Amino acid sequence: IDNYAVVEASDLFNVTSGGIDLDVSVGNVVYPANASAVISTDVSGDYEVFVDGVSFANVTIDSASGLTLDLGLRDVGVDYNVTVASRIDNYAVVEASDLFNVTSGLIDLSVVADDVVYGENVIARISSNVTGTYEVFVDGVSKGTVNLTAGVESEFDLGVYGAGEDYTVTVTSRIVDYEEVSVSDSFDVSKAGSQIINVTNATVVYDDDVTVNVSAVNATGINVTVYDGSDVIYTNDNVTINKDGDNYTVVISGLKEGNYTIDVVTIPDSNHNVSDVKTGNIEVLPDVHLDVVKVANATSTPVGSQIIFNITVSNTGNSKATEVKVVDELNSALKFNETNCSAYSIDGNVITWNIAQIDNHSSVTFYLIADVVSNGTVSNSVNVSSKENDTEVTGNTGDIE
Repeated sequence: IDNYAVVEASDLFNVTSGGIDLDVSVGNVVYPANASAVISTDVSGDYEVFVDGVSFANVTIDSASGLTLDLGLRDVGVDYNVTVASRIDNYAVVEASDLFNVTSGLIDLSVVADDVVYGENVIARISSNVTGTYEVFVDGVSKGTVNLTAGVESEFDLGVYGAGEDYTVTVTSRIVDYEEVSVSDSFDVSKAGSQIINVTNATVVYDDDVTVNVSAVNATGINVTVYDGSDVIYTNDNVTINKDGDNYTVVISGLKEGNYTIDVVTIPDSNHNVSDVKTGNIEVLPDVHLDVVKVANATSTPVGSQIIFNITVSNTGNSKATEVKVVDELNSALKFNETNCSAYSIDGNVITWNIAQIDNHSSVTFYLIADVVSNGTVSNSVNVSSKENDTEVTGNTGDIE
């Protein structure tokens, strides 16, 4: 400055390294999630990340957005230390650290077992969010293991259990790095009904024993009732019942001819509380056996004379015969003249006698008088039948020459 003396003044100054506000946070991790470090800083630049003192990654961080760094899958039950160190020129080296731990994985496990009726297999429906092996127990006793796929329900056959009790099925996880989880459900086995599989019908001839075959399961025995219409005529006290496993033979004696029904009722075993009933039909047929004998009073006779035939019809069966028909077709050398059986009809040379009834072990005899109208050898036969089926067809025809 003109007109001023030259004057000087001095001072010293220093530029120090810049300061960095650095932070890292991980938090605890639940297996199988990866650990993630959230890093924030007020200075953009390069940083180095260490896990338990070992360099893990060199990263560049923007101060505006920060950085989330995947530290990968870590072992369960271990404490880890993550450290972030600055690597920026003209800034002091700054470190920030955080501790984290990986805990056992969580399992969402479920089991459902429905109530069943005795004899049915119990099915446990099991599902989980984690794929792996699980052990199944019923009332504390292991029933084996099941391999589950995450999100897929599996069925486990527990088998058959006794009736009248409550049971508990438990499923326990057996997977490394996951917490052990047990879940349970209860199921009940109710008593079922016994069952008759079959009752055979029976058709017999009077005076024969009736045999009815019965098949029944889940029963210790059967009760039998035989009805004639609505009247009870036989029970267990009057029949013979033979048992062979699930098969029974019922033998009934003394039934008269007619139609009957037989009710069979099961006696349930200890695992069953409901009886079953089925009905069979019994038909007892009449025991009718008719014989007819035709005898002539002569072996030869002239034309213009008469010949007398004695006809005897016998019932040797155990039942009466009704609506008995005796049919005689006369030879052309003979012509009907007379008979002492009033209930008869003639159609040409065919004579039919109608006898209302012949009792068992009884017989009826009547005669036929015929005129001899021409020469020749005469053959003649007579046939007998009844409303009832003849149980022995031999002897139903009587012949004469």
